[in-house]
Amino acid sequence: MSDVKDAASKSANNLARLAALFHFIQGEKGEISYETIGQAWLVCAYYLMGFRRLFSKNAQIQSVEIDAIDLANSIQAYFASHSYETYMKRSALTQYGPYRLRYDRPRLDAAINELYKRGIIKIGTQGQSKAILISYDANQANMQFFANSPPLMNSLI
Repeated sequence: MSDVKDAASKSANNLARLAALFHFIQGEKGEISYETIGQAWLVCAYYLMGFRRLFSKNAQIQSVEIDAIDLANSIQAYFASHSYETYMKRSALTQYGPYRLRYDRPRLDAAINELYKRGIIKIGTQGQSKAILISYDANQANMQFFANSPPLMNSLI
């Protein structure tokens, strides 16, 4: 953490405060348990790694990876609200995808290709249709799929 000393130096304080807050909210009495400290550590580590990813000079991730993470979250939200569907048309990304990618085709294509390379989505056609259909693999998406990024928040809960 030498590249983000300012944030790392405060992490122990933040951990202690968050653990105390969890302890209070859960209605526990006495000393703060190791389990509560572990829960607080997961949250603190998630945000510390996010801070490092965004502000470190050594660990910058590419914008295509940020776009891919946001696109994966949008696709996940689409399938959560359309649970009866197994595929999503590519054209639906202009309605349900991240706003900055909706009409920027090269950037959207790069994010789709990144998710495809990582195995998060599958791309295919249906019948004689030339539309790109996207099938979302929720099990794969809940795994940490970018080396420098923290795990998705819903995998911590």
